[in-house]
Amino acid sequence: MTKTISRKIRQIQKWEKISSKYYRNCLFIAGHDTGAQGLGQHLMSMNANHYLPTNDNQIPTGELADVGGTVFDLRVPSKPLSAMLPDCPGGANNGFDHNFCVNGDPNQFRMVCRVDHKESGRALECFSNQPGVQFYTGNFIPTDDSLTGKNGCFYKKHAGFCLETQQFPDAINQKFEHDGILRPGQIYDHKVMYKLFF
Repeated sequence: MTKTISRKIRQIQKWEKISSKYYRNCLFIAGHDTGAQGLGQHLMSMNANHYLPTNDNQIPTGELADVGGTVFDLRVPSKPLSAMLPDCPGGANNGFDHNFCVNGDPNQFRMVCRVDHKESGRALECFSNQPGVQFYTGNFIPTDDSLTGKNGCFYKKHAGFCLETQQFPDAINQKFEHDGILRPGQIYDHKVMYKLFF
């Protein structure tokens, strides 16, 4: 199954964060009621040699940090997410909530990442023409039973993940190669494709 999302926008000069939020909870991969255990079974392979570190307010610092030797090195799916989440920053809200800088020409449609769930045999691949992807692991989902989902299941912290292909966050205030401004006459062309295997 493949889902392709494409957005083209022409407008006056303006800065606006435009991303393609496509939330994938465990419903499509491990099963909606598997919670943090189901998320932890996933293997992530991210096509990114760099990520954007953030400050205590989760605003990028402006640095493009090398993923090598860090918990952010997802280039080879060597460990399930359950082995990585405890080492992620964030204190009580630990987990991934970072922009990964996708390798390759940001104007070219290319692979962003692949997520595998070996237990079910399902997988997801993401492709885009954007320079970054925000990988979020549900760090701010409540830890109590206040979020009720399908069939009365309670969704809690780390009950799912999200992949948002995007321009780099806070690009207008940083010294990245692009500033995230859509100028008069320019066309914003955002393509993303999600392939599901089952």
